[in-house]
Amino acid sequence: MPRGGARAGAGRKPGQRNAKTLELLKQAAALGITPLQVMLENMKTCYVSGDLQGAHKAAVDAAPYLHAKLVSSQVTVRRPDEMSDDELIAAIAVDEALAKRGIEAARYDWEKGFYRERAQEAAAAD
Repeated sequence: MPRGGARAGAGRKPGQRNAKTLELLKQAAALGITPLQVMLENMKTCYVSGDLQGAHKAAVDAAPYLHAKLVSSQVTVRRPDEMSDDELIAAIAVDEALAKRGIEAARYDWEKGFYRERAQEAAAAD
């Protein structure tokens, strides 16, 4: 019988809540109010009473639950002199097809072949 070390399938699965978190969720459900509701009510009370600093603190605490964080993304820009003839022809075909429909041409991800797919769709639609 092996001893020690990691075993396949052992332990809590990723993303599952632990027992303490589940207990707190049950208690909150029994009260009929969530922590977010408390933060928002506190923000509203502070704001109405003129306590802008308190309202600001409550708003900062509640914001992550209401608004998604902005994520930085990487953008790859390729100049025409870096593209093959086939890629340029596909780009022109897409731009012309979009222009016919009155839609402003957009930049697409070359690595996923998006231009080629759109060029084929545009050619099929004409």
